[in-house]
Amino acid sequence: DELGRCLSDTCETGEDVRGRPMRVPAGELHEIYLAWCDQVGGSFWKIKGFKKAMQDKGFEQVKSDGVKWTGIALRDSITLEAIRNGEWSAPNGHAEERAQVEDLDPDDEW
Repeated sequence: DELGRCLSDTCETGEDVRGRPMRVPAGELHEIYLAWCDQVGGSFWKIKGFKKAMQDKGFEQVKSDGVKWTGIALRDSITLEAIRNGEWSAPNGHAEERAQVEDLDPDDEW
């Protein structure tokens, strides 16, 4: 499940409570997801499919200073630019695995 892997790599989940909001703008999360898919070579959903898949995972959207997903937030080190550049630290190592594959010399013998 590409979306599940992406969320695991880039987000943390929890209860959206006063003092510790767990919210992320819907458009920003979709952009993060698209960049992540590009970096790891995964397939991706357009916005409608993405919204449905997020709802299937139990996340809800609220309108509060824009549309946001609740119960989910980006990890502190996650930015769109970092993901696009392959420079993020994923808990399960997906970014690192991709970097190792890209660093291989095609002229090396196996």
